Amino acid sequence: MVLAVFTASNAFAVLVLVSWKECCFDIAPLWMVGMSENGHTEDQILEEAVEDAHGFLAENEKSIAHVRTYIWWASVLSVVQIPFWLILLLS
Repeated sequence: MVLAVFTASNAFAVLVLVSWKECCFDIAPLWMVGMSENGHTEDQILEEAVEDAHGFLAENEKSIAHVRTYIWWASVLSVVQIPFWLILLLS
């Protein structure tokens, strides 16, 4: 049981470090310049930028939620293994 909890705890900790979830922070200023040159107003450009940023934030929050779950499981399992290690060491 100690080995299973220890292995699971380490597995979730490793998943936190090596988990690859795509995050997007692609608010490039070049398209803003292009929109400005095509006659869009500053308000239209800012509205477009805000909509893009909001979409990126929603997607990034999903990626962060996965990593948060891994951290939670790694933390819980690291605490759960303490009694098992104490029993093993004191016996």
